[in-house]
Amino acid sequence: MPLRPASTTQPAPLCADGHPTLLPAALVQAYRQAWYDVALPARATASRLQVDVHSPALQHAMQQCGARQACLLTACNPLGVALSPADNERRMQALRVALQQDGWSWAPAQGRDPQGEWPGEDSLLVWHMGPTQSRAWGRHWEQNAVLTVGSDAVPRLLLLR
Repeated sequence: MPLRPASTTQPAPLCADGHPTLLPAALVQAYRQAWYDVALPARATASRLQVDVHSPALQHAMQQCGARQACLLTACNPLGVALSPADNERRMQALRVALQQDGWSWAPAQGRDPQGEWPGEDSLLVWHMGPTQSRAWGRHWEQNAVLTVGSDAVPRLLLLR
């Protein structure tokens, strides 16, 4: 029997439900490389978060807020379809109202493409929101992914489709 070379392709990343993602690899990579700037409490400037990178500033803010977890959430550009700035602002206002009605608190944030090929997305870092709640809120607002943060202050990409 002839030997076959080992496969050099990586398996598709998994969604929150354990199935392979439907998202293109380039889009998943773009989420991983994005910058997530958050206006943390008691900071003069926004703190930049990156997927899988520990943030001492975020860890300090979480301790100050008594939060053991958080979620970076947006309502902009549902399912990756670019909307007008006015439509995105309406969706973000509705998200803020829904979060406020449910008693959540948050810090303003913005997701940014370091190459500038995709416009920044208004976002919120929602304190105390865990992965299960993050998944439900992200799906409700038709998002491809959210960032979840545990007590280690390391943002992790949670794919939703």
